[in-house]
Amino acid sequence: AYIAKHDIALDNLHVCHKAPIGALNCGNCKKCLRTMVELEVNDALEKCNTFGRDLDLKFIRYYPVNEELRVFYQESLDALEEKEGKEALKAALRALIKRPKWQTNLLRKTLGIRRKIAGKA
Repeated sequence: AYIAKHDIALDNLHVCHKAPIGALNCGNCKKCLRTMVELEVNDALEKCNTFGRDLDLKFIRYYPVNEELRVFYQESLDALEEKEGKEALKAALRALIKRPKWQTNLLRKTLGIRRKIAGKA
């Protein structure tokens, strides 16, 4: 929430260790996604141009998360529930949080197989 109030921080925000050369953030990894969600919760994502992409709600719905990240996203959802609007983001976070553990494990395995096929593993 603190960063959301400072344009200089938003203009230079770097959270990613997987960013392509010449970019600050990839916009796809767990750090980027977590940060993008938090910025959106605080109405600051549109002011931050360091991710190179919009927040993809379908990506959030199906992103494989561990219990630690599930707690983080629950906190983000709790903060959103206190505000009006952003119903699509709320729905995406609810789907992510409520997903059974076996589905998350299956998503992780599928993602791992896709990476191996693409030569990125």
